[in-house]
Amino acid sequence: MRGATSWPARSPSKPCGLRSPRDRSSSPGPWTKAPNASSFSTPPEPPGPASRASRSPLPCATTSRSSREPACTRDSSVPRRRPSRPPSTSCSCPATSCGRFPSPTCSAARPGSASRRGSRPPCRRTPGLGGNQPGPSAVRRRQRPPDRLDDGPEGVCYSVYAMHSPRLSRAVALAAPLLLAQAQAPAPAPAVSVVDDLAAFGFPPTTGAAPGYVADRACALCHVDIAKSFALKGMGRAFQKPRPAVEIEDLAARPFVHNPSGQLFQMTRREGRLLFQRWQSGPDGRPINVFETPVDWILGSGDHARTYLYQTPGGELYQLPLAWYTQEGRWGMAPGFDRPDHEGVLRRVRRECIFCHNAYPDLPAGGDAYGAPQVFPAEMPEGIGCQRCHGPGAEHVGLALGGIGLREEIRASIFNSGRLPPARRDEVCQGCHLQPSVAIPGLRRFGRGDFSHRPAEPLADYLVQVDVREEGKDPADRFEINHHPYRLQQSRCFLESGGKLSCLTCHDPHKRIPERTKAGFFRGVCESCHGREACTRPEHAAGAGPGDCVSCHMPKRRTEDVVHVVMTDHKITRTPGGPALLAPRAEEDPVLVDLIVLPGGPAGALAQIYRAAAVLRAGVEGEALPYLEDKLPEVRPAEIEPWLDLAQAQIRSGRAAAAERTLTTILESHPDHPQALEWLALAEAAQGRIDAAISRLEKLTAAFPGRIEATYNLGRLLAAQGRSGAAVHHLGKALAARPNLAAGWHQLGEIYAVGGKVDEALGCWRRALEIDPTATKTYLALGQALLARGERAEALRWLRHGAKAAARPAALAAALAAADSR
Repeated sequence: MRGATSWPARSPSKPCGLRSPRDRSSSPGPWTKAPNASSFSTPPEPPGPASRASRSPLPCATTSRSSREPACTRDSSVPRRRPSRPPSTSCSCPATSCGRFPSPTCSAARPGSASRRGSRPPCRRTPGLGGNQPGPSAVRRRQRPPDRLDDGPEGVCYSVYAMHSPRLSRAVALAAPLLLAQAQAPAPAPAVSVVDDLAAFGFPPTTGAAPGYVADRACALCHVDIAKSFALKGMGRAFQKPRPAVEIEDLAARPFVHNPSGQLFQMTRREGRLLFQRWQSGPDGRPINVFETPVDWILGSGDHARTYLYQTPGGELYQLPLAWYTQEGRWGMAPGFDRPDHEGVLRRVRRECIFCHNAYPDLPAGGDAYGAPQVFPAEMPEGIGCQRCHGPGAEHVGLALGGIGLREEIRASIFNSGRLPPARRDEVCQGCHLQPSVAIPGLRRFGRGDFSHRPAEPLADYLVQVDVREEGKDPADRFEINHHPYRLQQSRCFLESGGKLSCLTCHDPHKRIPERTKAGFFRGVCESCHGREACTRPEHAAGAGPGDCVSCHMPKRRTEDVVHVVMTDHKITRTPGGPALLAPRAEEDPVLVDLIVLPGGPAGALAQIYRAAAVLRAGVEGEALPYLEDKLPEVRPAEIEPWLDLAQAQIRSGRAAAAERTLTTILESHPDHPQALEWLALAEAAQGRIDAAISRLEKLTAAFPGRIEATYNLGRLLAAQGRSGAAVHHLGKALAARPNLAAGWHQLGEIYAVGGKVDEALGCWRRALEIDPTATKTYLALGQALLARGERAEALRWLRHGAKAAARPAALAAALAAADSR
């Protein structure tokens, strides 16, 4: 950039949502990762990966559709309690002949319901099921685990033949006639929200940061064919557990050797679990710095690639550096890792990543706010489900299964993008597929939680999209993995379509087009505008099969940010591209010269603040830092996010006094904001006020025990004051929640060494190097301790390896020369 717009300088090429470059020159404090702080209300501390919280119990009754009787009017202040076992009371209704669960409309459905209703007639047979025939549960029920509907080809639940319980079978049977015919009279409003009844059907709705969502398998009860076809699409397989049934990788392959970093990687399956291993070869050829962890999640459908995540006891997710590239049929480095100084096993997976790669997880209220810890529950949805495009489905499912709403009410209770004009409809796709720049991504509107977006709202109300200009590169030539709408909108076909050409012109979000019919299908789309004239260009036969428009006019091309993947370029061109589009390429850091806020974003000074915040979050200060220092006091935005961005950048650049002033301003209006309090303690410590920093961190960790960085920094400061007992306690708590905290293991080793516990110290330092094999000071500490114990050969082994692998090899070379001279 030049002048006021020259903030970006050079930004590491990183995949979406994982932008903060790693600072290897110092121990990782919290400022080495981009924060996510909340808006103006202090968020409650999210718990670790705990089980799903208990849900609202069953309401006492639903409305009888056959007689339109009013719903139960029980006192809502009286706690409703679901019996621990299904009621044994039988019912004469054929749909409940199994005797396990009474019908939801039956007087025996809930304890005490008869006394509340008086002489309510028994439940009626469900019309449309053939008179006295039993409901579907009596004839089609399979013996299945209660937490799954069916294991499809990809482990996705979609079968109506394996319902959660007989009650679900009857609920679908009761709702079916209502969906087939319009009732004559409107239903009375239920006394209890229809959402409250869903837990009884095995679909407790979420109530936290993203309320009103249910398990997507609830959708499959009615939309069987759509659920079955969607399970085969990449979106339905975008995030899943590493079960053998979904395995596509070559686990028998030889270890993958990454020469730039001198590291070896391998995936194996042991005792039913997918296991990741990374190691280096020591000076004697033996493995050294061996790191091993089970894989907890697979990210990516595998249509193009897959990457792998592991989860810590504290609930944090980290991406592993190895990826499987399906198109090449081999292992390789994950995007952004193919470099000598990659992030190893310490790349944090943030909520921004999960936003596009999965359905929303069930976080507590405030758990998705900017600055809230990046933690996730142990159990999460698997795959991008129905509600990511249709919005929260609890009301819709509750109306359908509870037999309360009319057909139009049920249909109106869920979002359908088909009711929108094409431009707004495409925004449902663009929330994830329109990412103009990986180097500096767009950012959430200030004040918005990561999982607060609903597909019915305009995308610009949630996301501020930005684009970059790279030095020496025409913007029209840029091609990245999430450029589908970005490139399509540059096409003449799109520009001259009058807004009619959209994502859904070619793509059915529910169905995967078989490979054998793709060419004909897309040719039909093209011919709807261009007629049926045969292509006569000589390049046609060489470049594609007969009638294959797409291969020439939307050719496949290697992406610039994920260099092992070939994707369809959605910019429709007149002439074919040629072999150069598929040529191999290496990862490189773009040199950025400008940053642009796209239409729909804020304007004026606020737009400049968003630009500066985007640059700072990407880890590039430049002129963005002084700009925010000047403009924030002048504009004074009400939201807290840009103030936190400024404070983080000031701490990261060593300007502790300036950071303290910024944080004090934040705390004037948000006195209990945990992120601001934590960073204020760091600013105080950096200025030598250790006692004040310790006091502040002690209060903070007592109130918010899940803040791992605060707990680690408290232990570090206590150790600096010689309070080893308290330091070990707090470091131990931090390491229990985040076992991959290499700086914590190093600090713990130093405390043990001072206390004469050399064996414990050596174990801590070896563990630190397994996690971060580039840690210079840990090699030095380990080598010197071994020399002091007389283990010269082992000391030289570690020092020699460190001289090749450490981030600062010169320091290891000097220590090695001193050891050799003894």
